[in-house]
Amino acid sequence: MTALVPIKGDSGKRYFVNLDAPLRESDAGVPSVEALRIGKLKIPGFVADWLLGAWLRHGPGATPERPLSAMVRAVKMRPRQLAVTYQWHPDLLNELRTSVLTNEDRQRIRFYHEELASHSEKFPRGASITRLLQPMFKRARLRSRDGDPVAENRAAIIVLATFGIGRGFGTVMPEAKDWPEPADPRLTLRGRRDFTQHFLTSAGLVVLGGNRFSDAIGLAKEVDDAGFGSGFSFPDIAADRAGTRFAEMALHSTEYARRLQQRVAAGLKDAQLMPSVKGLPEMMNRGEFERRFERVGSPAYERMMSQIERRLDAIRLYRAGGA
Repeated sequence: MTALVPIKGDSGKRYFVNLDAPLRESDAGVPSVEALRIGKLKIPGFVADWLLGAWLRHGPGATPERPLSAMVRAVKMRPRQLAVTYQWHPDLLNELRTSVLTNEDRQRIRFYHEELASHSEKFPRGASITRLLQPMFKRARLRSRDGDPVAENRAAIIVLATFGIGRGFGTVMPEAKDWPEPADPRLTLRGRRDFTQHFLTSAGLVVLGGNRFSDAIGLAKEVDDAGFGSGFSFPDIAADRAGTRFAEMALHSTEYARRLQQRVAAGLKDAQLMPSVKGLPEMMNRGEFERRFERVGSPAYERMMSQIERRLDAIRLYRAGGA
């Protein structure tokens, strides 16, 4: 298994690290790791195997009586393909729900869901997402006076991200099946519906897995689109990165969380949330992308990514102390 993993250094500059982990099929179901290389760092196979085993024993949803590895029945490796056969345990979803969402989380999520359902009916089709963010973060600011602004922001972003991808909470929170259904005015960001989806989804991924996870998912989608979908789009990545930056500021610290609440509650224009995408190439198929940028992580690619970051740096909301 080989992957190119994006990471961000202390200066904010993006780097890419090669991860190489040859796997070997095992009768036990879960494959064994022959070796692990992260960049130039070599990790012996037995250490990598131990790390994988520890995660399977203690990861989300695992219990001492039933580690995650107990779900895996077989893993078959073929060129460019990994086939996993697993056994689903009916009570695993309840365990995941308990381990990931506390009672306080569920109460906050319900509150912001009801707020969203109430406000979503008020906007004309194609209105800016900023018109929804403003009342949501006004409420977050009010609730944070005697509470935790980071927790309030996290819940608001989870609800907004779920709204952005058009999914409900029913599979994770069964009680949500009876909650009011929000309207879908197809809100836009800089005049485009897809930018709203990229922005909100990336913000939600930061809440769930951190900024590196969000960046990796966004990049993986664009690479996939270049081969089979709508084409590789640097404007989409700009929207992803704007959503990532937004969530980073919202969750960074109590001070930053309150600043963001204050700024968003006062009202924003689209340009104060996402930079211009003028001049950023999009709709590139794989051949055109490789002709112009060679590969992800190439000097030409990094120059384009640096340009996006500079545009984001110019937005006051995303500068430390600038909200």
